[in-house]
Amino acid sequence: MIYELLRLFEIMNKRFKALDRALRYVKNTAGTSSPNVPSGTPLALYYEYYKDERKVTYTRRDESKPKELIDVAVRPFAFAPVDDEVYIVDVSKRVKDETRVGALIVAANIPTAVPDTAKVVKGFIPAKCTVTFPDASQDRTSVESKITGISYDRKGKESYTFPYGSNASGEREGEVRAEIRLALGADSKAALRFKSEKV
Repeated sequence: MIYELLRLFEIMNKRFKALDRALRYVKNTAGTSSPNVPSGTPLALYYEYYKDERKVTYTRRDESKPKELIDVAVRPFAFAPVDDEVYIVDVSKRVKDETRVGALIVAANIPTAVPDTAKVVKGFIPAKCTVTFPDASQDRTSVESKITGISYDRKGKESYTFPYGSNASGEREGEVRAEIRLALGADSKAALRFKSEKV
């Protein structure tokens, strides 16, 4: 969940670069401390959001909520196999129940049961993979931006995030990522995103 929010923040920063640049141009042209933004325009709506004068909230779709969390185990990449370090982390039951993700979780070296030697380590953030499947119907929905008021088409899609780690043979992170890509299949239209662990 934290990774998904950070990723959203990164995307939003890139998306609004043009609007930020427009605000600078308006400010320079007017020669005032505050930009002279035409009222009622997408730029004006963005400026209100930029100044924190207008709050924007998003309601997460019920089917995308993690709901119940369950414990799974991962071997951190930071340790050698001889150290036998196995940590307990959580994953959404929604992910575990999704059949399309099953082969990816196997490739991610997530055991079917948590070993007795596994432990909870405060501050450890496992490596994570997010797989996004496009809507099979490829339908597009017209959505109005809450920030600028501009309408845009959004494709239906579903995302699932799960941890991944090493194994008893000491697989490196690049190798595990390759295994996950292989499990997804070259013909799949799904997209994968990876985030390295933090120990």
